[in-house]
Amino acid sequence: MKFFIWQIILLTGLNTIAMSQRFPTPGIRNQAISPSISKQTFLYAVKDSNKLGLDVYMMKNTDTPAKKPCVIFVFGGAFVTGDRDDSVYNGYFNFLAEHGYIVVSISYRLGLKGVRHVSKFSIKPLVNALNMAIDDVFDATNWVINHSAELGIDSSEILLSGSSSGAITVLTAEFEKANEYEAAAKIPAAF
Repeated sequence: MKFFIWQIILLTGLNTIAMSQRFPTPGIRNQAISPSISKQTFLYAVKDSNKLGLDVYMMKNTDTPAKKPCVIFVFGGAFVTGDRDDSVYNGYFNFLAEHGYIVVSISYRLGLKGVRHVSKFSIKPLVNALNMAIDDVFDATNWVINHSAELGIDSSEILLSGSSSGAITVLTAEFEKANEYEAAAKIPAAF
């Protein structure tokens, strides 16, 4: 049963990528970040010679000193492809920032890039890719928590969000945190 579920997850992600490349939504890919929103880029980790960055989007010229809630976003791409600043996500980032959130879009290691022989009989590469992505999400979350004061983030209001494989990563990370998996020990207990 576990093999079947993983196969469905993998095929759904790959199908989503294929469909979006063949039938892109008109106007979405070319949408720019609003001129009223600033974008800052930071390095949050270096792993396996991969420099993992994140982009912070927030409204410019906010007069309020109140800390804001934060959404950490994990892009999709079936653990094979994708970018944290792909223009397909700009509308989502604009909406969140314009509604009072600080958005942090992260990079993570693409554990299935170049990997062959993933099937219902060989899911180890998929499990490995998911574990790598979760590890990176935990590190990025820690980075956000540790820099929340300087970014104006309310560290008690940090949400995780993702698209496709990013959504799978976020859901699995939450499951691991809630069930006290060893990998989740990177995150503060009160988070």
